[in-house]
Amino acid sequence: MSIDLQGSIFSRLQVIEFLHRNNRGDSMWLCKCICGNSKPVSMSHLKSGDVKSCGCLAKDFNFKHGLYCSDDPFKKKMYRTHGGMKTRCLNKKFKYYNNYGGRGIKICNRWLGEKGVINFISDMGYPPTLAHSIDRINNNSHYSLKNCKWSTWSEQQSNKKNNVKFKGETSAVACQRLGGSTSLINGRLKLGWSLKKAFTTSVKKRYSI
Repeated sequence: MSIDLQGSIFSRLQVIEFLHRNNRGDSMWLCKCICGNSKPVSMSHLKSGDVKSCGCLAKDFNFKHGLYCSDDPFKKKMYRTHGGMKTRCLNKKFKYYNNYGGRGIKICNRWLGEKGVINFISDMGYPPTLAHSIDRINNNSHYSLKNCKWSTWSEQQSNKKNNVKFKGETSAVACQRLGGSTSLINGRLKLGWSLKKAFTTSVKKRYSI
């Protein structure tokens, strides 16, 4: 160990002992939070301030603003939407990370940091209904006020990068009209179907006797 952090305090965390080095060569330290929980944290995250607590700091912050434990379904939705957005763009372990952060999709600075969720709510406002979700207008650009809107599920599907159109109708809408899954049209095109046939052939229903 080149630097001994034992006993050092970083925000809500006090360093207890050295654990090991991770696969990137960064030293991992066992830290105790002022709330009583323990958490392993890398030296780089401690020094940069990226990790300030065991996770209770974020919960306390959102609780103070009536989000984390609110009985209001719209407030809960805003908290979860903001968290989901960060997961998609920042968490490399998230199974769909490659479709977001992995291909360069970012979140604007105003929606990050200590007041990020509050700024997000202030900028976007509550969705029209609980069925609406956050949607990027340009699917290849970032999460920001200029590029985000509230959309229904079908509108979201129409904005996907693999969506195709035939006579002005998107594949997402056509899949619903034909009675198939959301991958129906793209699956047919991969099999060599023409656009016309893929968009006009209804799904055959199977009945059991």
